[in-house]
Amino acid sequence: MNYVMKFRILPLSIFFRHFLIIILVFQSFVNGKNDDQTKNLGSSNGDGRHVFDINFGKNKKYAIDDCIPLAFGDFNADKVIDIFCRNTKGNTIRIMLNDDRSPTSKEQFSVNITGVIYDALAADFNGDSKLDLFVLYQTEPAQIGYNGGIFWGDRIRLSPLQPLDYLFKSIPTTLDANGDSYVELLGMVSVDKITYKPACVYLKNQTISPVDVLPNIENLHPRSTQASADLNNDLVADLFLTVETGNHIKYRIYELPITKLTLIREYDPPPGVAIHHLSTFADIDADGELEHILPVCMDHNCSDSRIYVRDDNKWSLLPIQFGSGVRFPLADELPAPFDTIPISIKIADYNLDGFPDMVVVMSKSLSGGNVPIVLLNRACEGIGNATCSYNRTFIPQTQEKFVLAATNATVAAFFDILENVEDDRERKVQAQAFHYDAL
Repeated sequence: MNYVMKFRILPLSIFFRHFLIIILVFQSFVNGKNDDQTKNLGSSNGDGRHVFDINFGKNKKYAIDDCIPLAFGDFNADKVIDIFCRNTKGNTIRIMLNDDRSPTSKEQFSVNITGVIYDALAADFNGDSKLDLFVLYQTEPAQIGYNGGIFWGDRIRLSPLQPLDYLFKSIPTTLDANGDSYVELLGMVSVDKITYKPACVYLKNQTISPVDVLPNIENLHPRSTQASADLNNDLVADLFLTVETGNHIKYRIYELPITKLTLIREYDPPPGVAIHHLSTFADIDADGELEHILPVCMDHNCSDSRIYVRDDNKWSLLPIQFGSGVRFPLADELPAPFDTIPISIKIADYNLDGFPDMVVVMSKSLSGGNVPIVLLNRACEGIGNATCSYNRTFIPQTQEKFVLAATNATVAAFFDILENVEDDRERKVQAQAFHYDAL
């Protein structure tokens, strides 16, 4: 039985020529001429080439005001990815349509809710081939847990919010839980509004069915990765879970369907980790199999930030030289709602050499700002005094000065808005308290 492979953490294709990086910036945008801030991030890839156009930030006509991107998907079925965003206040969802002729997004529809929206997932939940939107929100400032609701889409507009009669501990993930080609939600769900259990919520035909509690699983680790992907190379999607057992994290891979979960493999995270961020899956060594990529902090102030890769059933430290004082940002250093979302790495082959690259937001302790850093995938041949603990490494791209100029960034992702295998231009989005720039 073939299951739909879905990645919350890898939603976009990695085979575009040039990409846009979506960057949400809190406060002001800097023009990128301060070379001193980029010298300690490591050397470039040696050829000095810019994949991103350093001048396109000066074109104001590509601005979207008051737009914090939460989800992506082809809403109007024109085969071009659109943006679902919320306003700064958090009570409005906007649909920004893109096309393959211009990098300018146009608002298609907006809808308000009573409460504050924290996250969203775009998928066809009711099987009508039209994109819907699940939102995670709170109606009270001191609320424990999150409400969930669905906006049903018809390619033109969204319906009024249909609340679900459950609470969620954090944003769930999407998957086809039983192979019927319908998308379900999986996460920590509370039916009685008190006790949370790992469960699956079914939305088939806009009918909200009773949840299926996952057997033999007590607790999913808060704000962690749950995913559906082929992780044992049998061409069938498996279920990846981050579980808690006795205050310890375990990673588990199960064979679906959800009602008859079969444990394939269980393993521990790397030793000595203080903070576990979101997992990512990509074939970074191009051997035809997905690797588990895990950004971590070895101490609680993240002064020792690392990225591990799991390959051949063992963890290896990626030999990356981030530079002095460069680390993953702490939760209290990010504005809401991003102070509730762990650090994640976004993957794409941004220079089209056949090897997936990375983009990640990191903090520069010396300047106090958070910057998006593009990490170029290269064969590891020893860098300075570093040894090759893995056959690939990732080199910070300091020549992408326009990217590094976006200080106080909170989110970065690859996004080819034109899908034309040609140069994409800059998009700049300004909000009341936020600036969002897409390269």
